[in-house]
Amino acid sequence: MGSIQMAELLASPYKEKITSGSLTTNPVISQDFSMIEGIPIFLAGDTQNNYYEDFYRSQVEPWAYSGRAAEILRHEYVAEQVKNIYQEKGRKLTILDLGCSLGHITEKLYPYGEIVVGLDISLTAVAKAQKRCGEVVKGQENPYQFVVASCLQLPFKENTFDVVVASDGIWEWFVEEEEKSKKAVAEIYKVLKNNGVVIHTDYLHPRKFAKFVQLTMSSPFQLIKEELLYDRLWYRLESWTKSLQGFSWIKKLLSNVKFAKKLRTLAKLLGRNYSKHISVIAKK
Repeated sequence: MGSIQMAELLASPYKEKITSGSLTTNPVISQDFSMIEGIPIFLAGDTQNNYYEDFYRSQVEPWAYSGRAAEILRHEYVAEQVKNIYQEKGRKLTILDLGCSLGHITEKLYPYGEIVVGLDISLTAVAKAQKRCGEVVKGQENPYQFVVASCLQLPFKENTFDVVVASDGIWEWFVEEEEKSKKAVAEIYKVLKNNGVVIHTDYLHPRKFAKFVQLTMSSPFQLIKEELLYDRLWYRLESWTKSLQGFSWIKKLLSNVKFAKKLRTLAKLLGRNYSKHISVIAKK
């Protein structure tokens, strides 16, 4: 899909800015808009000057998601929830992956998306996610679009998306900054269609789960379900073996999804305190 089609999702004045930018080969730069290698950037000030941009520039793969089985299972869980919505609606979806990072979840969503938009505040992350997803759909119709923007000021029109994914998002991005988290939730609510669904996950101590659920309901969503991912034993194992992670057998163990599933089964028997991730799925 081209940038003119992307413009159809955008609110004014973002729509006019990207439309103008797509009609010229010259760099398009204003106080709150630029376009670099076809990626629109809607951020005021110096877009390179933020913590996450520095973080993604300094490391090839922050958080090393692709080699950590608990994270792989989380990504698969989110994709499965999107698949369920796709099957329920019986059509392809407009999807926003909010805080898409390097595209580990985004790449799994293409079978379900009429358009899949990956958004992050880091241009470096978005560029890598775009490359990753482009390789996934090589030779097929490409539903992907990418944009650099803040979750506190989403550039999209109201009632645009069937699904918004905010995986490890609103709590992690604004630790103990409740008003900012509530603003992010309100922005998600705004851009979701009526009956659209948001999928939240976050990594928390179990005593904060109730507060997290309350936060995700700070806009008038209807709770569909909350689920625990029961991944605490895996994270404990990762912590206990930290000094040994130079050994290949430890890396193989921590990347072994079947083993992580066995730990998850055991954690379910041990109870609620043996989850580090909670998922909240809600409807507008």
